[in-house]
Amino acid sequence: MIVIREETFTTLNELKTREDYQKPFPLPVLKDVLLQYYPGYFLGGTIDEKNVLTFHHIEPLRTALISNKKLDTLENGALLGRLEHNIYNLFEQKDIKSAKMLKEFFLYFKETLDYEEQERIRQYVDERVYELGFEIKEEKHIYRLTKQK
Repeated sequence: MIVIREETFTTLNELKTREDYQKPFPLPVLKDVLLQYYPGYFLGGTIDEKNVLTFHHIEPLRTALISNKKLDTLENGALLGRLEHNIYNLFEQKDIKSAKMLKEFFLYFKETLDYEEQERIRQYVDERVYELGFEIKEEKHIYRLTKQK
């Protein structure tokens, strides 16, 4: 069950038939609504105080300036931990092919909730981070993506 502005929907597909699906919402509302439908987040793993949940714009906000589209929508959202959000940003800078693949996966996952594919993608992401010369360091209050020494 999904609740938006005190209206109830039983599935995300039902919500998609409504105009609200493409209307902009404040980010905390978008995150809450996506959490109601998706059990976990799009690249797997653990959400905790060191890896807080974030709302990822599948189509980047910077393109809204060019296209004049509203992008703070459920349709354009994916849930990522802060670490995974940083990894995606790394891919956008260093490996555009992997960034495009993740963007396609986020859209696919929203439609299918294919957890086997999610596991495969997560393994690829972890390996690719290492291949790009980075590693994940656990610090006192956060997981940090750092250059390998």
